[in-house]
Amino acid sequence: MQKIDKYKNKRVIVRAGGIIYKGVLKEITDEAINLKGITGWIEIPLDRVTSVLEEGEKETFSTTKFVDKSFWDMPPENDEDKK
Repeated sequence: MQKIDKYKNKRVIVRAGGIIYKGVLKEITDEAINLKGITGWIEIPLDRVTSVLEEGEKETFSTTKFVDKSFWDMPPENDEDKK
């Protein structure tokens, strides 16, 4: 995960467990991120967080992906062996 300390006291968008949370990032602990949202406090478990962006910041995607070379060394599955 990127350094999120720079987002303290700023409006952020947090993606976690397939949900998007919006609020002001107030606290980061070893276990959770705490946001001050419109309806109150939001505590998001850190192990569920997939991204943290400042509101208005564009999300970047990597154009390259890494696949371990051993993946390509595996023999293809043979449907006849399963019969």
